[in-house]
Amino acid sequence: MASKKEQLSTDLAKFVEQSQWAKAVACLQGLVQLEPANANYYLRMGDYNVKAGNKPGAVKAYYQAGKLFVDSGFSVKGIATYKMILRLAPAEKQARELMLAINSSPAVAGELMSPPPFAPEAPAPPPPTEAAPPPAAEAAPPPSPPAPVEVAPPPELELEQEPVLELEIEMIGSEEPEEKEEKKEKEEKKDINPLFAAFTKEEFGAFVDKLEPMQFMSGERMIAEGDEGDAMYLISRGGGRVVKEIDGQEVVLDELGEGEFFGEMSLLVGGPRSASVFSTADTEVLRLKSSDLFDIMKQYPRIEGVLEQFYDKRSKAMRQKMKEIRK
Repeated sequence: MASKKEQLSTDLAKFVEQSQWAKAVACLQGLVQLEPANANYYLRMGDYNVKAGNKPGAVKAYYQAGKLFVDSGFSVKGIATYKMILRLAPAEKQARELMLAINSSPAVAGELMSPPPFAPEAPAPPPPTEAAPPPAAEAAPPPSPPAPVEVAPPPELELEQEPVLELEIEMIGSEEPEEKEEKKEKEEKKDINPLFAAFTKEEFGAFVDKLEPMQFMSGERMIAEGDEGDAMYLISRGGGRVVKEIDGQEVVLDELGEGEFFGEMSLLVGGPRSASVFSTADTEVLRLKSSDLFDIMKQYPRIEGVLEQFYDKRSKAMRQKMKEIRK
């Protein structure tokens, strides 16, 4: 017998296929009760409310989705969601205020990493206070904790796991140091939150206000190699494939996911675009036109330096990829 979630998901797919948007929203409300922290359920609920003509319901769902996205560190999706609210209801001042506060939120600024270390230290004080009454008897226990610390079962487990990873890497046919370096560069490239966190509130506000939502169908070319760079893009939904023509053949350089950005290279360095980017699914992006970017940099010159740092990381990864391809 199908679970409640499976049944709701099956009904949802059926109602979406039949364009019965109100019933699709009802299914999503049931799924939200099962998974209240699933931001994508609220996002789809907003989308289907729009199709059903229920603007207030859509705005409410988008607010919930936006908060969950930002609290989870998905800044680009949060920005795009609040942009949807403002497109539906331009008078929603709260949506703009929440959007402009995204770069200072704990999940984006990285402040969520500090509380956990202090939490385990809180229970530590109670044991010493209990140890005070019996002086002679309590003198022995202190040596006992160090003993288990010196016995290193956890380290041994970690050492056993590392060889397994090395074996997997060897099977793939890549060397461990190169694999680690490529993984590190890819993680740095994918994480756009440091870029936003590096902006002041005013800089971030100027940057976000100029972002324009755009949509591309699956397989559509979003930017073309050789064209003049007139904008940079942030992917809020969907994905992209970076393709470059090398020796008469199209070579895939990278796969882009939600939260990543592209098109900034030709903007900052000048010259034609170095590669094409095709959407790998129905994709939504936030576009920043070059004219708007230059206006922002004139008003806030520091932004240019922040963007150049991100460009340096991206170009380094690109050069490494090109080096491998030409081997």
